[in-house]
Amino acid sequence: MVTKFVNNALPFARVAGAKYGLNPLYILAVAAFESGWGQSKLAKTANNYFGIIATKNTNNYWFGASQKASTGLTFRKYTNAQNSFLDFARLIRNNYQGVAAASTIQDFALQMSESRYISTANGDNRLNYRKGLVKCYGLITNTSTGLVSDDTYFTLLPLIFLGFYAYRRQIV
Repeated sequence: MVTKFVNNALPFARVAGAKYGLNPLYILAVAAFESGWGQSKLAKTANNYFGIIATKNTNNYWFGASQKASTGLTFRKYTNAQNSFLDFARLIRNNYQGVAAASTIQDFALQMSESRYISTANGDNRLNYRKGLVKCYGLITNTSTGLVSDDTYFTLLPLIFLGFYAYRRQIV
């Protein structure tokens, strides 16, 4: 599952990272954590790999379509996965300077977890988010260098259940 996700999503992360000056592996780690390695309903039905909530303001990547979750929250629905990655990178570059400036995955994860991007009011847990990003990054970097098999995914299952399915706002 990890290898398949990396193979499918890394090209999107590279394009978004190059356009907005962000590390594509950091982008990929967020997508992996937020979407449960691309398996969430929101990723599958709305091409939303980052749990980005719909707002009034459309942009070059999101044209206003949305999908309502069982939690009552409304999320952006993208025409394709690439637009989801580009919109996330745009959002980080334009609104979260500390996150965009991070030079290590640990700093990136800390900055993300302490930013307004994470909403404890929606059930997010900052510490689990930070740990989850670092773990996803580790699995991604090992997978992309061929050092780990897909079986490594199962070492992350408890964290996914704890840090994603139990509290993520994007469960639809």
